[in-house]
Parts: sequence; C-alpha cells; structure tokens
Amino acid sequence: MSRLLKSRGYFMKSLGFVLLFGFISLGAIGGCSDNNGGGQDSTGATTALTENDLVNDPSLRADLERHLIVHFLEHPETLELGKDTGEVGIDEIPVTYQETVEQRFCWEDDDTDAMHFMELVDSEGSEILRVDVNGECVTEVIEAGDYVLTLHHDGRILTTHPIFMIPNPDDTQQSRETDGLINRFKLVIVNILQGIHDTVSKDARASIQDNIDTLLKTNYCLSCNLGSADLTGAVLNGAQLYDADLARAKLGGAKLSGAVLEIADLSYAVLTGADLRYANLNKATLTGAVLTGAELLNATWCNGCICDSPSKGTCVGCPSVEEVCN
Repeated sequence: MSRLLKSRGYFMKSLGFVLLFGFISLGAIGGCSDNNGGGQDSTGATTALTENDLVNDPSLRADLERHLIVHFLEHPETLELGKDTGEVGIDEIPVTYQETVEQRFCWEDDDTDAMHFMELVDSEGSEILRVDVNGECVTEVIEAGDYVLTLHHDGRILTTHPIFMIPNPDDTQQSRETDGLINRFKLVIVNILQGIHDTVSKDARASIQDNIDTLLKTNYCLSCNLGSADLTGAVLNGAQLYDADLARAKLGGAKLSGAVLEIADLSYAVLTGADLRYANLNKATLTGAVLTGAELLNATWCNGCICDSPSKGTCVGCPSVEEVCN
C-alpha cells in the first residue's frame, strides 16, 4: 500500500522532494496521463507529469519545483514496453534547473530489503548524486542546467512499481494538491492493475499448461516455466529439464529417474515418493522442497556429490539441502 512520506527537512531554496514508493506485485504496465504535459495549470496548481507524457513529447523536461511526477518502474526482465523511458528496468526523467539551488532528496519504502536507487547525472554524463531506497537523505547544491534523473529497479521481485515524486512536501497547500492528484491516480492504477492481473493470470496459466503438454509429449522442457504445475505421478524418466522453473510444482510419485534437473528451481516443490535415482540435480535449488520417501540413490546432488545408499528422502553421504541447495 502506498503512503505519503514527508521530507525530513530542507534548507535554503531547497526543492526537497520525496519518492513515494508503492509496492504492487504485478507485471509491467505503461504510464497514463490525464493532463497536457504536466506542470501547473492556469491557476498555478500543481499537476502531474507522467512517463507517458515524456514518451509522447521528448522535448518535455521535468521541473522538480512544480511537477508531481508519476512513473512506473518495471523489472529488468520485463519485455520491452511500448511507452517507456530509458531501458527496461531503468527509467529516465529529463530535468532542467533554471537556477542554482540546494536540494534534498529522500526515498523511503516499507520493503526494508529493497535496493532500488536513483541517480542525477549532468549533461556530460557525470553523476551529481545518488540516493538509495531507505538510505540517508542526500542534500546537494545543483547548478542551473539540464540533467537526467534515473530510477533503477533492483530486480529482486518481478513487479512494476508506481512511483510518485512529490515537490515541496512540507508546503501545506501543495501537499493538499498533490494528495488529491495521488488519490485520483490511485483510482486509475487500481482499475488498470485489476485488468492486467486478470489478463496476466489467464495468460500465465495457459503458458504453463502448454509447457506441461510439451514436456509430456517430448520429454523436453529446457529453461521453461512449470511453476506450480501438477505433474503428480508423471512418467518423466530421462526428461531434459535443465534450468526449468519447477518452483512449487506437484511431483509426488513422479518417475524422474535419470532426469536432467541441473540448475532447475525446485524450491517448495512436492517430491514425495518421487523416483530421482540417477537424476542430475547439480546446482538445483531445493529450498523448502518436500523429499519425503523420494528415491535419490546415485543421484547427482546440488553440489555435484553422488547420493550413496540408501538415500531415501535424503541424499546420504552429501551435505544437506540447507547447506548446498539454497
């Protein structure tokens, strides 16, 4: 849930702004706009400048004193977007300072493990400052001129983050204006995300089922997505599953003797009673996997060790899952 984060103070003509970091666990979405290029309207009120505005009009430059900036920062592995600034996983915002100012930048988030960061680079490509999410606020004197502000996704979780960049958060009048704008954007975002969620979920289910069908027909599924697939009792002896995503897959009683599962993700997979004799599990991830009653004799373990007799439910003679299979 997004929350407004107030600046921890600013000095002189500080244009201190806060990155409001909203965590939404969905795939990538593009920006949207209900304004004509952002800035201030005829009454002088703050309006929003969105990623879509910047894509549609490359001549636009953000004014951090006036613009509420709305961006959607996508995961680095997201497919290329039609409406995006910068490369995938990095959003770029052109910025102009009309005069030299001292400015304070802060970025906070409830996700204490987040490692996103922001950089401000001048027209010659030199870094002026960097702000790490949940790190210290950074204050810097910035000379008049053109700059590029970049937002970098940490790539930890496959999600897109809507980010609100708020100017002068300690200004009461401006705070009321930006609160109203953010609330309107939230309504739009919720509707967009619900539609995307329904579509993505349906497409993901169809894709996994296609992969299951291919695997059962050909015994091959290299680097494919079989996450949460139900393969209970499937006959997959000698199957080629190199680098496959089998996280949370149901493989109870499956016949996987001699299967190649090298580098596969089997985290939290159910392998109860599965036949994994002579299977190659080298460098596979088995965090949380259920191996009760699984046959592992002569299997190649996560660290390349060969499982000794009797190896049922555990790999005898080799390190534990916790030691080498995470």
